Amino acid sequence: MKWFNENPFLAGIITMVIIGSGIFGYFIAGAAARYSEISQNYDLQVAELTRLKGLPLHPNEANVSRLSEQTEEFKQKIAIIKDRLVELTPAENEISPANFQAKLRERVDDFTARAKAANVVLPENFYLGFDAYRSGPPSSDAVATALNRQLAVIEKILDIFLAQRVAEIRFVKREPLPEEKHGDTQSSAQRGPNAQQEKTAGRGAQNNLIMSSPFDVSILSEQDRIRRSLNEIAKLPFFVPIRSLTIKNTNPNPPKRTSLKSPSPTTTTPSEFNRIFSGQSSGDTTNSFGRLEFIVGTERLDVILKLEYTLFP
Repeated sequence: MKWFNENPFLAGIITMVIIGSGIFGYFIAGAAARYSEISQNYDLQVAELTRLKGLPLHPNEANVSRLSEQTEEFKQKIAIIKDRLVELTPAENEISPANFQAKLRERVDDFTARAKAANVVLPENFYLGFDAYRSGPPSSDAVATALNRQLAVIEKILDIFLAQRVAEIRFVKREPLPEEKHGDTQSSAQRGPNAQQEKTAGRGAQNNLIMSSPFDVSILSEQDRIRRSLNEIAKLPFFVPIRSLTIKNTNPNPPKRTSLKSPSPTTTTPSEFNRIFSGQSSGDTTNSFGRLEFIVGTERLDVILKLEYTLFP
């Protein structure tokens, strides 16, 4: 103790060396323990790998049986989905170019007459979106058949708007079908006796594709008629999704407070009250309450629908 008192500097150094040695020994012991744990885990992994490498290569019978069952279940579900998609595809009724042009002219005349009877305004020289075939037939039987299927779809859409008595159908614009862009310009008779085989082979090359044909329809009408039309489109027996919907209000300005007039309150009988508010009035809003003026909802909507009917060959 006397030496420590006489040499405090050396005593401090010795003390620090002892403490540092203890801390260093603690970390050495921890590292050794971790090394031992990692080494044991590594030995276990090597042993498991060696065991797996030594196993026979043939699969387990139970696993093979389960895999076969899952494969069959998957095939059945795919078949159900495929059958359902085929049901959503419009029928392909073959038609010659001349017959298609005649049918198109007939359908245009019929639709124009029905639109006139329903007071639905059509654009001038309306031709159901097939203006390119007003003066000439399609180039081949394949093109005519594809156009015939598209015509059936567009007619169904326009019939919905006609049934809802929209105010106006402004235009129908369709993009050319793939058959129109790359279709064969020769008829079946010109191609000879192998025409049907070539046609079947051509279909086989597209069987793995999902084909779609977009077209646009613009209408002008009241809100409730457009809403009912959209609901009816969703009920069609084939797949015609609405890709985009553009809506423009014909009267974007809000009503002015000064333009609103409150009707003069008067007495009314219970029967008249029930008739007015049960929707049994004949359309005349003039009654003992005065003329009812609607604040909103009387404006029309200018709507452009981008539809796309999809084929699942």
